[in-house]
Formats: sequence, C-alpha cells, structure tokens
Amino acid sequence: MSNNPRLELTQNRKKLYLTVFIMSVCIGTALFALPLLLIKKFQASVFMVGFIGSLGALGYTLACLSTGRLSDGLGRKKIILSGIILFISGYIFLADVGNIISIGILFIVGSIGMSLFWPPIQAWIAESIDKNNLTKVLGNFNLSWSTGLMLGPLCGGFLFPINYKLPFYFACLAGAVMFVLIFRIPETRGLDVLEKEIRPTEPVKGEQKKGFLFIAWTANFSSLFIIVMLRNLFPVLAVSLDIGPRVLGVLIFLIGFSQTVMFACLGRIRGWHYNINLLLFFQVLAGTGLAIGFFAGSNILFGLSFILMGLSAGMVYFSSIFYSLDVDHGKGRNTGFHESIIGAGMLFGPLLGGILGREYGLRAPYLLGLGLLFCAILVQIALYYKVVKKKDYKKGSYVVRHNCKTSGEMPESG
Repeated sequence: MSNNPRLELTQNRKKLYLTVFIMSVCIGTALFALPLLLIKKFQASVFMVGFIGSLGALGYTLACLSTGRLSDGLGRKKIILSGIILFISGYIFLADVGNIISIGILFIVGSIGMSLFWPPIQAWIAESIDKNNLTKVLGNFNLSWSTGLMLGPLCGGFLFPINYKLPFYFACLAGAVMFVLIFRIPETRGLDVLEKEIRPTEPVKGEQKKGFLFIAWTANFSSLFIIVMLRNLFPVLAVSLDIGPRVLGVLIFLIGFSQTVMFACLGRIRGWHYNINLLLFFQVLAGTGLAIGFFAGSNILFGLSFILMGLSAGMVYFSSIFYSLDVDHGKGRNTGFHESIIGAGMLFGPLLGGILGREYGLRAPYLLGLGLLFCAILVQIALYYKVVKKKDYKKGSYVVRHNCKTSGEMPESG
C-alpha cells in the first residue's frame, strides 16, 4: 500500500469499474451473436434459441446462490479470476463446435463463469470505500455495466457480418484483458486501511434493514421478469405491426438508456434510501408503461412505455444492490442472492410470457407483467408493515416512518 492509501483505493476502484465495463461489453457482444450463430449454423428454431438462452439463465441463477458466499470465505480476487477463466473457456470454442448440445454445454460453462464474476466484484467494490460513499460508488458501478451492455450489441453487429466467430473471439480476448487487470489489483478492503470516520446515527437498523432488502429483491424480480420478457417478445409484436428493424432497435435501446439515466441521477442525489413511497411510485410508473404498451398503436407510445419501464427498472435495481451491500458482513452472500434474482427473472420472464403470448395473443405478456407487478407491490406493502414497521425504537432512537430518509451514508448492519 502506498503512502496515500485513500488515493490507491480510488485508483484500484477505477480499475474495477473498467473491468465491469469490459465484462458487460463481452456479454452484450456474445449474447447478441449467439442467437444469430444458432440460426446461421444450425437453422435452429425460435424454441431452440429460447431454450439455449434459458439454460444459461438457469446455470447462472443456481450458481449465484453460492458464488457470492464463497467469495466471503475465500476472497473476492480468487473467485473472480476463476470466473474469468471459466468464461473464456466457455466462449472460446462456442463458434467451432458442430452441434447444438455442445453449444448449450459451453454456454452453461460461460454463464457459471459470469456467476463467479458478478457477486464478488460487487462486494469488492463496496469494500474499497469508506462508509460514506456507497451511493456514489454504486452509481458509478451501475453506469459502468449499463453502458457496456448497451455498446456490446453494437460491437456484435459490426463483427458478426465479417465473420460469425469474431464476436466470441473478441469476448475471449477482452476476457484476457480483464484477467490481467484483476490480477494486478491488490485485494484490500477499505475499512482495513482507512480510519473509521464518525458517522451520523443510522436511521434504519436491524429488522427494518432486512425488510427493505426483501422488499427490494421482490421488486427487482418482477422488474427483471418484465423487462427481459418484453425485450425478447416485443420484436415479434413489432413485426406484426410492420415496425422496421431500425425503429425496433431504437425502441429497445430506450429501455437501457432510461435505466442508465436513472443510475446517473440516483448515484448523485440523496434522500431516496429506505423510502418505500418512492420505490412504490416508480413501480406504478412501470405499470403505467405496461398499460400504455398494451393499448399502443404508434411508435411514440411504445417509446414512452419503454422509457417509463426503464426508469422504474433503474430505481428498483439500484435499490436492490444498495440494500444488498449496505451491511458490514455478508456482502458476497447478499450480492449472490441479488444476482440469482436477476437470473430467475431472465429465466421465467421470456418462458412464461412466450407461453401466454402463443396461447392468448402477442399483447398478453403485457397483462402478465401487470398482474405480476400488482402482486409484487402487495407483497412489498405486506413486508413493510410486517417487518419494517413492526418494531419502533425506544426513547433516543429513530422511529421508522413511511418516508424515512438517509443522508446517503452506509448504515451499519444490525
């Protein structure tokens, strides 16, 4: 450690942001190219393309349940490096195998590699700061992966027409760069080297914090379920409405763009933490977007629908990861569950939405999303009154209210 530990931690954290950005570009590039590879090389059906995607989501979801907790015990760096190696191993041969079964196996391997990457690196970034900057740091983290995920398909769209193997080779080459970056970063934790600073009394403790964590996880599942379902199924509706590929690309882009804008805002403002009303408000916005999408007949209305859902997704995701990391211990365990919930939404959203769309029409997934969102909000309200409002602190302590706010600090776990 240098004579200025705070400066070195900041520099290391920037390297972690860069690694997150590169991984997101890799994922966006490879996932864009994989369906095209299956169709070009094997003439795979839509069902088979969706089935292969579900296999990857299933592997990721199950693995994340243990990878975060594993990094709590073995260290973040070892697990992340192992994940990068597994990610490269899964993708480097993906375009060269001769049957769909082999592609499915390699895709699962790559997905498990990603599960070894995301929960540990989120926990590592949170540990590389003093306890007063969690909101800002997570804002930068979210911007890193969301911009990378937006740029990935652009890379894939440029490379695939040149040679269908190039997107996967590109992802592996970038994976090697990530390995070198992570290998060169010393695994230090902010609180191990920085003096603990005097912080204000935390407004939320113990069971209340757990309540907000479960609330955010519930909201995040429904949000990812809806967003990934529509990203996968809206193109089918768009074709039936004679919406061209360019306009379709812009409409899908609006989801990620509005989500990224939300990340930028939340990372730089205070007062939204532990605010149940604000979290519910943004989910109502998502419901409004779903209702607009169900009745929409114009590109403008579809665009407005996606913007509202993207803003909601940004708020919900940020809340989920913030509450997962707003603890002194078990950060890896929490981020593992956080990522498993994301994987579960990615798995079940397109699957159930596709079944409903096939049986009841192309707009039926919007109704499924509305129904799920309504149920999720009811569950969150029940959790709030059962867990968060259950205990009021005695004299001299803070009583949790509907609109309780923090000053942006990272409260200690109860």
